[in-house]
Amino acid sequence: QTFRWSKAVLESNQHYLDGKIVPMPCPAEYNFFFTHDLLLTDLGAVFFDAERVKNDLLYLRSLTKVDSVLPHAYYWKDGSYQTEFCGSDNWNHLWFIILAGSYLKHTNDKETLAKLFPIIKKSIEMQLQNRGKDNLMYAMRPDWWDIGNVYGARSYITSLMIRALREYVYICYRLGNEVNDLSTYLNLSNRM
Repeated sequence: QTFRWSKAVLESNQHYLDGKIVPMPCPAEYNFFFTHDLLLTDLGAVFFDAERVKNDLLYLRSLTKVDSVLPHAYYWKDGSYQTEFCGSDNWNHLWFIILAGSYLKHTNDKETLAKLFPIIKKSIEMQLQNRGKDNLMYAMRPDWWDIGNVYGARSYITSLMIRALREYVYICYRLGNEVNDLSTYLNLSNRM
């Protein structure tokens, strides 16, 4: 019964943006798509609506350019639709990898994960730019919310990175990608 209610809520929270209905699970009244709304919602939805999660992940891919940098937001600005991309310390990279791993575990859909893999790999590479010599993750803000602007080690981001590295190893193993480097990533997650 609960999953039916949950699916109904998710269906009602899609919005019209740039000529189509897009997955905007946050019941906001703004004309913005934010990646974190989708990622955090789909961490729960993967348990009861894998097809939606697949479509949502592929929607993110459709907003990604050839450099494979994950989109942060999509919105109307200055007369056209704009895509804002994640910087290296954006937590969306980590949630994206965690969701992709969860989706793979629930569906065994290697074909979709292979399409997403360039974004997954780029997200790990970008996040690792923020690793300090102490193996903690550094950023200007403690998490995604811009409630401060002081560079330092972030326990929240470090915790997410540990989980994302382990999911990355799982995804690579299942897809047969980068199998020679997997122990490096796993050992790093254990040292963090």
